[in-house]
Amino acid sequence: MTPRRPIEQVVADLRLLATEVDRGPVEGRLDAAGTTALAYDAALAEACAALDVREDLRGALRGGRVLAERARVERALAEAGIDVRPDA
Repeated sequence: MTPRRPIEQVVADLRLLATEVDRGPVEGRLDAAGTTALAYDAALAEACAALDVREDLRGALRGGRVLAERARVERALAEAGIDVRPDA
């Protein structure tokens, strides 16, 4: 079994990645934006696993509804006490 990272570290990563995702792609760097979004989804999933919050980000990505699932997961984490976007 892989040890889990401390939730504080996961939250710090989420906040950093959320800022990058919100900025959107930089001209000529669309691949980097996609990679950042995937890293953000992975961090969201990690936080959900640590807090026993349901998520389906991979399924949403395949189904084309990833933005809605990200928003739902962010709300669920906020209800669990994790504010992914404290300055928003």
